[in-house]
Amino acid sequence: MIETVTVSTAKMYLNKIVRELDRTDGALVIRNMRTNDCVVVLAAHKWHSELETLLGEAFDC
Repeated sequence: MIETVTVSTAKMYLNKIVRELDRTDGALVIRNMRTNDCVVVLAAHKWHSELETLLGEAFDC
């Protein structure tokens, strides 16, 4: 069975992950094991200029 959480709970988990990644300059890969699709979450401040080059636009972080 697929776990279901409320939006509030999901936001709490995501905020915790983002704070931890920011604190450690870390990265996290979230992978859908069924489709093998993934999302990478990383501390943007460490990679700011590289991300702007990759994305082709400036952003605030």
